[in-house]
Amino acid sequence: MGTRIITWPALILCSLVLSCATTGEKAPEPMTPKIIDGRTEPTITKPEPIVKSEAERQAQIDKVKQAHADFLKKLPPPSLDCPYAPARSIKIDGVLNEKAWKKAPAARAFRLTRELTPAKLDTQAKLLWNSRYLYIAFACPDTDVIATLTKRDDDFWKEDVVEVFIDANSDGVSYVELEVSPRNLLYDASIADYRPEFLWSDDLTHLDIYYGIKIFDAPDIQSAVHIDGTLNDSTDADRGWSCEIAVPWKDIQRGTNVNRVPPQRGDVWRIGLYRININTDKANNPDEYAAWNPTTSWFHVPWAFGRVKFVR
Repeated sequence: MGTRIITWPALILCSLVLSCATTGEKAPEPMTPKIIDGRTEPTITKPEPIVKSEAERQAQIDKVKQAHADFLKKLPPPSLDCPYAPARSIKIDGVLNEKAWKKAPAARAFRLTRELTPAKLDTQAKLLWNSRYLYIAFACPDTDVIATLTKRDDDFWKEDVVEVFIDANSDGVSYVELEVSPRNLLYDASIADYRPEFLWSDDLTHLDIYYGIKIFDAPDIQSAVHIDGTLNDSTDADRGWSCEIAVPWKDIQRGTNVNRVPPQRGDVWRIGLYRININTDKANNPDEYAAWNPTTSWFHVPWAFGRVKFVR
């Protein structure tokens, strides 16, 4: 999930309540879920931002749009083809030895998401699809694989982990976040925010990530991990780990605003691919927060996700 700022939302909320108590103004009401096509869309129960006028809000929206355009001009998002894989051609066992994986193009050249310098480790990620699943695979070289957390939806970003952020209709508003640890434990959340006046890379205080965990589960997702080495043993030299994930389209649909799944040939989705590598010897091997699509901030910047095209 990347570096998080979790305590700020509570501080901001407290300050708003105190401000309203002092001025006599009514405290902002929490947002309510949107209903679209009979489905309840995920949302974040946070107060609406306080603006003096609609004109001021529109001016802020225009400012944010220009910031997005400037960012993407300087740092264009990477792109990747997602080939079609016939049914039953992929066995979810964590070993990427199927022909479909070997033929699929790889997202690589991961960079440190803040510094933008090349990551030390040559992480590779690949995607495939068919009528039932979106398949995601990571190959992660690593001399010391670390994963001590043991519960689903735990804070896996504090250890070795791979992460996938899926914005299925590229609206920059709603997306599914998935993480898989070397213990093959899953973190799944649906993140959404319907306020375009926020520049996510600068102002993260309005986004309550932990709410996204509570409102969403992907019950039918499949994943598997293969470790080439010894987990949580820094006395030996590991070679790395790999994982495979099969995400049913219905799980993606429940967690985003997308109305059409599976995608059609030629569709382009925004997908963020990330890897966190934590080292015990930080003096000689600093931790790496690496991204296929660097954001210069934490990972939650949906308009900067990479572009994935579904091909056959």
